[in-house]
Amino acid sequence: MFTAFRLNRIIKKAIKQTVSEFEGKYPEIIFHTFYGSVDISPRNLTVWYIFKSDSDLATATESGFCDKIKEMTVAKLVTSGYPEEAFVPDEKGK
Repeated sequence: MFTAFRLNRIIKKAIKQTVSEFEGKYPEIIFHTFYGSVDISPRNLTVWYIFKSDSDLATATESGFCDKIKEMTVAKLVTSGYPEEAFVPDEKGK
């Protein structure tokens, strides 16, 4: 059983590791946060990585940088102990 406290520790660690992996890359991640009722279900996690401008976001999206950040975040979450089933699509494909 995962408590919200334990999940929050795992999430913070994984996000910190992800941000560290992308330090010095362009566009720069200037802020990050997360929220969600993960104590109800680990699927309820939302992680935000913020760039300086909309054009930086567009660059990150078009270049595949956002996809790399997402993949790295999921990998870091799972290796840190976050429930892997949170990332498996449910019967509705979500």
